Amino acid sequence: MEAVWKEKLEESAYRMGLAKAVKECRDEMLPRAREMAAYAVQALSESNKSQLMKLERQAISTMAITDIYDYIKLRVGRSESGKKWRHLDFGRKLLLELEGLEAKAEAKAKELVDLNPLTRDLSAVKREMHLLLAREFIGQMVSNYLYFLVEPKAAPKLDMGEERSRSNQLHQRHDNSPSRSRRR
Repeated sequence: MEAVWKEKLEESAYRMGLAKAVKECRDEMLPRAREMAAYAVQALSESNKSQLMKLERQAISTMAITDIYDYIKLRVGRSESGKKWRHLDFGRKLLLELEGLEAKAEAKAKELVDLNPLTRDLSAVKREMHLLLAREFIGQMVSNYLYFLVEPKAAPKLDMGEERSRSNQLHQRHDNSPSRSRRR
C-alpha cells in the first residue's frame, strides 16, 4: 500500500514539474505566438478560423507532436484551401516555430529528469514536454488570432524583412539540428 502512495506522490510531483516548466516558458513564447497570430490574420481569412480552432483541438487531444505537424502539413498541402496556409509562408513558419520548441523541451526535460532520474526516461519526458509546449504555443496563437480579428490595431506590426531573416535562421537551425541529421 505504501508503494502505491509513493508512486502516486512521484507522479503528482512529476505532473507539477511539467506544469511549472510550461509556465516558465509561457511568457517567453508569447511574443512569437502573437506574431504568428498576426500572420494568421494576414494569411487566413476570417472564414478559415475554424481551421485554427481545429488545430487547437487537435493539439489538445493528441498524444503525439507528429499529429500536429501532420495537420498543418495537410492544410498547407491542400490545393485550393492550402493557398491561404501557404500565403506569407504561414504554414511553414508555424511548423518551424513548433519544431523550434524541441530545444526548450529538451532543456526542461533534462531539468525534470535530473530532479528525479529514477522515475523517468529523458526521451519520453522530452516528447511529453515538447507536446505540452506546442499546445501552449498553439493556444496562445489561436487566442491572439481571434482577438486580432476583432481588434486589428492590437496586432503587432509585421516587419517582413526581419521576419524573413528570422525564418531563414530557424530554417537553418532546423536543418542543422542533431535530431534532424540523424533522420537523414
